[in-house]
Amino acid sequence: MMPPWCAVCGARPGSDAEYRQFRLVYFRETGPPQTDIDEDGWAGHPDNAVWFCAPHLPSAEALRHLPAGEALARLR
Repeated sequence: MMPPWCAVCGARPGSDAEYRQFRLVYFRETGPPQTDIDEDGWAGHPDNAVWFCAPHLPSAEALRHLPAGEALARLR
């Protein structure tokens, strides 16, 4: 899975405590789920899941009904 990084402002956690301030938002699926499993058996980042910092989380959650690309365009 990708580490936390706000898709709106680019904020990244600087300490373990700050990791709690980031949340994944799952947007509407636009196609069949894809599994990205590498040669070591690790799964990739979940489809339609995007990280947001605490200040941008409420706006992102309000757009969960949209595909991720459309929601991100509106948030930026």
